[in-house]
Amino acid sequence: MAKINTISDKKYIYLFVSLCFITHSLFSLSLGNFKGWGGDEWFSYRDFTWMGLPFSILTKFQIKLFGSLTSDNFIYFKAQGLFWLSLLFLIFIGIYFKSKNKSTKSFILYLILFISLNPFSIEVTQFFRYYSLSLVTSFLICFFIVNKKEIFEQNRKTFYALLILSPFIHLSVFLQLSGFILINEFIFLMRKNNWYLNAIVIGILFLAIIKSDVIFVYLYKTYVPLYSDHLSYNNIINRGFGLRTIIKPINAIFVYLFGPEIVPTQDIFLVFVFIITCVVLSFILIDQYRKDKLRISKLFFSNIIPFLAIFFILEPLSIPGTVQPEPKHGLFLLPFLVYLLFIANNYRFGKVFNIFLLSSFLYSDYLMLSKDYPNWKSVLNTIKSDKHYIITDTVSDIKLNLSRNDNVIDIKNETKTKKIFEEEDTVSVIMQGWGFYQILTLEQKWNSAKGTNNGFSRLQKIFKQIRDNNYYLIDGYSSFPLHCMIFVKDGSKLQYKSPWVFDIKYRDLKVPLFIEGNKIIGFNKFTKGEDIPIDSLIYYFIQTNNDSDSDNLIRLTMNDGTEVDTSLNIEKDIHRKFFYRSVLKNKEVHSFKKRPLVSSSLRHPGSEFNSKGSLYKFSEYSDYSKMKSISDKANIILAIIDKK
Repeated sequence: MAKINTISDKKYIYLFVSLCFITHSLFSLSLGNFKGWGGDEWFSYRDFTWMGLPFSILTKFQIKLFGSLTSDNFIYFKAQGLFWLSLLFLIFIGIYFKSKNKSTKSFILYLILFISLNPFSIEVTQFFRYYSLSLVTSFLICFFIVNKKEIFEQNRKTFYALLILSPFIHLSVFLQLSGFILINEFIFLMRKNNWYLNAIVIGILFLAIIKSDVIFVYLYKTYVPLYSDHLSYNNIINRGFGLRTIIKPINAIFVYLFGPEIVPTQDIFLVFVFIITCVVLSFILIDQYRKDKLRISKLFFSNIIPFLAIFFILEPLSIPGTVQPEPKHGLFLLPFLVYLLFIANNYRFGKVFNIFLLSSFLYSDYLMLSKDYPNWKSVLNTIKSDKHYIITDTVSDIKLNLSRNDNVIDIKNETKTKKIFEEEDTVSVIMQGWGFYQILTLEQKWNSAKGTNNGFSRLQKIFKQIRDNNYYLIDGYSSFPLHCMIFVKDGSKLQYKSPWVFDIKYRDLKVPLFIEGNKIIGFNKFTKGEDIPIDSLIYYFIQTNNDSDSDNLIRLTMNDGTEVDTSLNIEKDIHRKFFYRSVLKNKEVHSFKKRPLVSSSLRHPGSEFNSKGSLYKFSEYSDYSKMKSISDKANIILAIIDKK
């Protein structure tokens, strides 16, 4: 870094910035292509919104330039994030050549290098949403606050104008500017000894706090009316405080450093880097506060206070149906963290630490790009035909990724789905809504204003129709939360019952699997009392609702009719104790890595840490004819073999 800062020739600076931008672009476009299109990106494409107004305007130009969205051109739309980033880099270059301050020049080069490698920034720029615009704006605001001590006093009216305009960028920018203006106005009033104005401001803030429920409900019913009919000012339900209240801001800082695709407990090296980084950030913040209390206080109120308010105030006060805070909603904290990390270069070993941190970004980028994301090409290869009906909860994604405009039926259309299963020979079921796979409470699906009973029930009706009409599974592809299943009507080939659609506890289980030359296309779930014939192609695992090793939960029937009750394998791993057990002495034939899940509402035994899942096979299958669970404590998950 030091060598680059001493170079006066413009062409080398342009070369450095160009290489940084190209590097970031390659990472961003590659990730965007791997992840595909879906979710909130549809809202950005379809809806012209006042929040993120410049983003919406540019989107309209993109549609005119590239045409309607297709599976071939979606990456061009995702590239809008790179457009906003290029503007940021151009502004920084302009400031670099105009500035005579060496520290400012060094800071600009550090900013550009940091952003180009930072996994979170890469994730934001590839995601077709106005967060890329918000991130660029936050970096600019923080940069000018950092480099100009009296910027508010000199540009007071400008800041108020920006505050009024900031909701057209994002509410996070509004919070950032509000905090900065509030602390500066307070300092201004203190200097003027306007104690009565201070009292008025404090009184308004106090009133806003004690009436926060009423204010929140009013805003909610006004701007988010979809689930507000059941609400009144007398029956307010708040999210409240919980373990998530503490976890979320810590996890957000981790995400700002290493991206959203990596869980803090997933990689011990990144955990180590994170701890070291937090220690460094804390030390620098305290030390800088001692040296320049006023500047750090202004940055504190414009970044840290609004960030904490999102997780410690807005979320606990939130009402069912409101958007739950995520790291992207408080992304204005990232520029402040970058500023502190830049200052670390002035301390002993600071440059070494930054080289170490930036290197860890490259490692995170590698993990992010090498992750196995749901693949629509695999879905297309699984379906093979474009003639039969597809029943789905994600009609738009099907039409985009499979180029299907006909015979795509929404799962909510129960009349149509019932008719299809009665009349058609081949039907595909493709699902992406993970809330359909299990019953979740209001606490677990707070942003929907309800649990998932309706969605879960709707999917169960589909599988009942599959069973009632004698369909059997002929192929499948699963990469959570995407499940694709192909069914053919032929009762003579019916393999047990309709497949088990695994929920978030099994999100790392993939289909198809290949074991000993056999193709596994799905799984069946067998509860208490259901017989399973045992042969050489029995691949299975057992899930339990306790971690007991001694209970005889499985009954085996021998070839001569003798029944033997047996225990499960001894397992020390917390996750595997509940979700991947086997009959005692059966051998493991397949294993896969289980990634941790950091979620207070969706946590389950062993969810917080790495583990592995396993499939088992009878070592002496020829001695037995049947197996079954004899307890409500155990379910047998049996692999479905493609017997074609």
